[in-house]
Amino acid sequence: MGPRSDSRGLGLRELSEPWRDANEAGVHLFNASPNRRGIPRGRSAIMGEVTGSIRSDPRWARAARRAVFPSVRAREVSPGRWHPASAQDVREALHAFGPEAYYGLRLVELRPARANDAALVLGRLAGEGVIELYEQRPSPWRLGDAMSDVERDRLAASGADVTAPGVVVWPPGTLRRFMLLYVLAHELGHHVVQHERRLRGQRAMRTREHEARAEEIAATLREQCRSI
Repeated sequence: MGPRSDSRGLGLRELSEPWRDANEAGVHLFNASPNRRGIPRGRSAIMGEVTGSIRSDPRWARAARRAVFPSVRAREVSPGRWHPASAQDVREALHAFGPEAYYGLRLVELRPARANDAALVLGRLAGEGVIELYEQRPSPWRLGDAMSDVERDRLAASGADVTAPGVVVWPPGTLRRFMLLYVLAHELGHHVVQHERRLRGQRAMRTREHEARAEEIAATLREQCRSI
């Protein structure tokens, strides 16, 4: 089974698509009541049990035993670009998100965008257990007519100033938080979905339902880590 790579990468449109909850079978965010393994009522669980497998414990329990903290590295940026969130910022965010989120993740790499990427690409799940976060242009971003109303609302919610048409101004610290709580968290959502599929012996693939599930997981991570 080859690694899944998203050739498009994550852009503003992918972050702002109004996906509905896919309600994927066997997958849930919260264990509402204890079960025979003693999961506490209300405990956060990014994924449910892997049914029909020897890995039958819930993800949080498997992660507590087996998760290894991933490597985080940064490549040199291109002229006029920068990494709003440093490698240390990413490490701290991963610690805050917890083992359930990074279980199975091998590497987070801060790097320049690829040659065939769109003008504004934010990040991608580049393969099994590998997330790439891309260098960004300094504030302000002049996007012209590229933004929809949904995209403007999402950027405003993350702290950006979008009052001027087609312009995104990032006050100090807000682009860093956006890269961690929206971009990194979203790609971690994809990682969790694909990792659990592989553990169930299913082929890793990207569907509309996976987008919905990834963003649902990202929203949970943001709720848990507002102080980042």
